[in-house]
Amino acid sequence: MTTSTHSQARPIPEAWIQAIDGFDYWLAAADKSPRTRELRRYQLGRVARAFPEGPDTVTLDDLLKYLAGQNWDAETRRGTRACLRSFYAWATIHGIVEVDPAKDLPTVQRGQVRPRPVPDEVWLTDRELTDTRCQLIMDLGAELGLRRAEIAGLHRRDVIPYGNGWGLIVHGKGRRQRILPLTDELATRLMRFSGWIFPSTLHDQHLSPDRVGRLMCVASRGRWSTHQLRHRFATAVYNATGDLLSTQQLLGHSKPETTQGYVLVADDRLRAAAAAACRRHHTGQR
Repeated sequence: MTTSTHSQARPIPEAWIQAIDGFDYWLAAADKSPRTRELRRYQLGRVARAFPEGPDTVTLDDLLKYLAGQNWDAETRRGTRACLRSFYAWATIHGIVEVDPAKDLPTVQRGQVRPRPVPDEVWLTDRELTDTRCQLIMDLGAELGLRRAEIAGLHRRDVIPYGNGWGLIVHGKGRRQRILPLTDELATRLMRFSGWIFPSTLHDQHLSPDRVGRLMCVASRGRWSTHQLRHRFATAVYNATGDLLSTQQLLGHSKPETTQGYVLVADDRLRAAAAAACRRHHTGQR
């Protein structure tokens, strides 16, 4: 089974609406972020369209066939499994279903992530060919490692005095905040704004993360993304410092294993590390 763009555009079946709304209220009560709630509604909407009769008609075998039939990467598969486990655990407690069909779904192994940093010569060249708004988006991704949602939601008030200079309050995933040091040049550019750094045409709103991503797609002629700028930042920081913990904190990751998937270790660093283990290199033996 595959999920088409057309099927995703269909409305959520009536038999699922009350359950999905109830689950969303539960997530809101648990203080889950709007982005998390939106993602869970999207994931459940795909499942609902596959099984329109309602959540209480779905079996473990149905879910196994559904997940097995999708052409998804490991992270999408892991996220959907987590959504189903959480939703059906809630639905069982609240009497919406009698038997939890998701509790025995198999664990999905984390996929091997290969870093894909944008080469400096590529993004710098593209930077000169776009407008000032896209240039600022590029700089925030490449020089601060911000996610597209973090870029979209920046406000003038997020620029604050920090140490002997300026810092930027970044509103990350799961409502977690971090402060990043700013160069004087970048701080000056951000402080020219009086409200949202990337305002929307809607009253007192900022651009959506999707809109930021589309702007980068156009500016790069489809060759790279904002996330690859984040990989560029992680790679530059680690290769300059060799400090994975600092790289992790700057990126706002909760686990160092995640950060490792963003860092492309430089060839000369690997060569030096391998040479350090060569006995003959240190003893002069032939």
